[in-house]
Amino acid sequence: MKNILLPILTLLLLTACSPNNPTPQHNSTSNQGSTSAILQLDTKGHTALINDIVVTNSGDIISASDDKTVRVWDSTTGKEKRKILGEIGSGSAGKIYAIALSSDNRYLAIGGYFDNTTVKANINPGRIRIYNYQTGKLIKLLKSHTNVVYDLSFSKDGKYLISGSGDFTAKIWEVEKSFRLIDTIRTHSKQVYGVGIFKKSGRYYAVTAGLDNRVSLYSISDKKAIKTHKLNHNLDYIAISNNHIAVAGDSHQIDIYNHSLEPIKTIKSQTKPEELAYSRDGRFLIAGSRSDFNYEMVNIYTTNSYSLYSSFKKHKNLTMAVNFIEKNGKLLAVSGGGNNSEIYIWRFGKDFTKVITKIEGVGQRVWSVGVKGDRVAWGNTWTKTKGKSKFQKS
Repeated sequence: MKNILLPILTLLLLTACSPNNPTPQHNSTSNQGSTSAILQLDTKGHTALINDIVVTNSGDIISASDDKTVRVWDSTTGKEKRKILGEIGSGSAGKIYAIALSSDNRYLAIGGYFDNTTVKANINPGRIRIYNYQTGKLIKLLKSHTNVVYDLSFSKDGKYLISGSGDFTAKIWEVEKSFRLIDTIRTHSKQVYGVGIFKKSGRYYAVTAGLDNRVSLYSISDKKAIKTHKLNHNLDYIAISNNHIAVAGDSHQIDIYNHSLEPIKTIKSQTKPEELAYSRDGRFLIAGSRSDFNYEMVNIYTTNSYSLYSSFKKHKNLTMAVNFIEKNGKLLAVSGGGNNSEIYIWRFGKDFTKVITKIEGVGQRVWSVGVKGDRVAWGNTWTKTKGKSKFQKS
């Protein structure tokens, strides 16, 4: 019996995701890498927190996860079409925090906690991988950040890529010049978690947000900060429409600005918003949700008044990857998260939602595992109380 328990326990541990904390951690630590083989079950779905979702021009869904994989899904059938695999290692090594797709779908940028095994050799863990999205081939490594990369965004015309990092900076890369680094933004005193670019009157501007509670507007042409606005909480997420900038973080609110970074409105929310995205036409804003006081809904707001329009309540637990997709002339919402790292595609209207497609692996997330004598037990539900989690199966 004991000889059988070891491989079972190993597989359980390898598929577990952050067993002591379901929420993302802002502080990363370095771990010595290993040359040993690492086994991992392929459950045909994500096995850890989904951090980001983008939608392709053809309607496919690309998702990135703490399980160190990027997966491409057919949004009609819900079936996986292919994977993009990179580094895998112990602890945080290889976790993917952000992805961005250029508007022509030529380039896929991936950021996270990379190159963990070479930190002691003074090679930073903040590299950005650039892939040819159509072929899946790695074509470039961007090597300037000295800490993990938390957010990535292309300008709408694909001219620039912006990255935000734990090294307190954001960086601007010129895409057509083989992703040449052209500027480093140093307006923040803590980690930069949200970044974006917009173009106005022929000029390009960057918007950055960080754990110093600041959102900043930066002129890429003039290479200087134009305006900074400080709130009373950490800032993690940015979304930009043709008219507005939305910012959220560690609070029960979303702050809306115009493109001059002048406050327009503050949306009060029962949830703590996780991730933000505008629909392509700018009519709707979607916000993910951190599990907090049993409020686990994904909310959609109309941008004419920023009033709550619809709430989706299928996810159970943290949902921090959201976006919109257009199918057959209809605007649908996409959200990824919950206990089983599922992705839903859903219709929404005034006070109603309807699931169109559900994407989910065949396994369940393992939140806790333990051994006593010749018995092994585990839990598939987050039940942590007083520092311990309960087991549901043995």
